Amino acid sequence: MKIITTAALALLAAPVAAGAQDSMAAERDCVFDRLTPGEWVAVERFSAEEVPEDVADRVNDLLDVHAEACAAAYGWGEARTQASGDHAVARVRPRVTEATLPERLSPAALEAVAGTLSNDDQARFVPEFAAELGPDESWIERVSAALTASGVAEDDVPLAGAYIEAWYGEMYTAFAFNEARDAEAR
Repeated sequence: MKIITTAALALLAAPVAAGAQDSMAAERDCVFDRLTPGEWVAVERFSAEEVPEDVADRVNDLLDVHAEACAAAYGWGEARTQASGDHAVARVRPRVTEATLPERLSPAALEAVAGTLSNDDQARFVPEFAAELGPDESWIERVSAALTASGVAEDDVPLAGAYIEAWYGEMYTAFAFNEARDAEAR
């Protein structure tokens, strides 16, 4: 549904009062904040590639332990507990991707380029929205053109696109966590 996609993207980008954002971020980021750098590596590998079932089980168990501790600290229900693990995975990905960006690629500049894309093109970075929108063979060409027009070298486009995809994933899971919080409050 294009209307839902556009509305969700608008909510993702909507500014929040600084104090409210800080308190929401602390709660929403609880699981992520509990991860050690070594656990980041396992979570990134788990999220970026097919891993053996035993590895996936260990990472899921790790996320569950952290999510349950956060749920106890914040009084979360099942929806926020699940959303917090998803958000932790999504927060790891842009940080790991950012660490691989050459100095000439600034995350802030890439995020600014992403903001110039149409709502539908932005939505395609989030798998749930891309599925709603259906196939679009020229999407990657439009994203690549926007990146190269901003000065990103052609050889850097795949890495820049991977960063933007990870960044949108983080924003989407933050939105999903906030939606779960609001649903539990009702």
